[in-house]
Amino acid sequence: MHSAKTSRQGVVVVGSANMDLVIPVPSLPRTGETILGGDMMTNPGGKGANQAVAAQRAAGMPRGGEGGEGRRAGFCKFVGRVGDDVFGEKLRESLESHGVGTDALLVTPGVASGTAAIMVNPAGDNAIVVSPGANARLSPDDVVRARPVIASAAVLAVQLEVPVETVAAALAVAREAGVVTILDPAPAPQPLSPALVATLPEALWQVDIFSPNQTEARLLTGIEPESFDAARAAGERLLALGPKIIVLKLGALGAAIVSREAATGQGGGRGAARGVRFVHVPAMSIPVVVDTTAAGDSFTGALATALAEGRALTDAVRFAGIAGSLACTRAGAQAAIPSRDEILAHF
Repeated sequence: MHSAKTSRQGVVVVGSANMDLVIPVPSLPRTGETILGGDMMTNPGGKGANQAVAAQRAAGMPRGGEGGEGRRAGFCKFVGRVGDDVFGEKLRESLESHGVGTDALLVTPGVASGTAAIMVNPAGDNAIVVSPGANARLSPDDVVRARPVIASAAVLAVQLEVPVETVAAALAVAREAGVVTILDPAPAPQPLSPALVATLPEALWQVDIFSPNQTEARLLTGIEPESFDAARAAGERLLALGPKIIVLKLGALGAAIVSREAATGQGGGRGAARGVRFVHVPAMSIPVVVDTTAAGDSFTGALATALAEGRALTDAVRFAGIAGSLACTRAGAQAAIPSRDEILAHF
């Protein structure tokens, strides 16, 4: 992967913004089961917006603008769509309060903003249903118009809560400009088959870093990465699809980096053998898990910031892992995302 330490600066996130409707539940309901939950909370969220806030906070912006503007407001910029409704106004206000640049956040008339219904059990596990709303209207043309924003960044982060053709367009723009790309494949498509792979844009696989969690890795490969051997096997299968590097988020096990070794053999030319390099980055120990909702997005946003700052990949993944772990110690989505100082205190 080429270095993100260039004349380009900061992070741009292309993705979703949702209002999260969070209900605490005694247990996640089974099919056909009705249960009583606690009081519903409304929190700004969406994987794209969460990752933008995480990237901005990892760069040095106080939570919700606490303590002033922070020394690096605008380090992360967000490209997305919201509806012309109250939720849309609140989503923009939330991003701006965290210091995220919103010049490329568009309003879609006559369409509701995205929402997500989230159930969280006492162990912090969750189940989520997303209604995309305006997110589904984010188009490749929107991304092309945002080319100056994307091309000026050091790192682009994308997810799959907006149309896949829009994600592919964003990756293509970034690759053309030499911007480091991260794809968090959430929500994951159905288990891969040759027929499905053939329908997905090639740009989805031509990324610098492909970073699924355990569930997404299982859906994409058919391998449950519950051990290091299984994580390596899943990573190898994903590498074969085209990404340069796989960063697997392994929950309590931490994270794993799977990449191709440099070519070896006579002259290192065509036909030279290339092994697979596997690096385990342990998780930070935390006393109790409160809510895992923001863990993955905190990881991805912090990873993008660390790479944009020029950190080596292993150090960047460790930085991101700390952010993800700290996010599990608080309830909520953006409210749970840790600050730069909190991350560095454990780094």
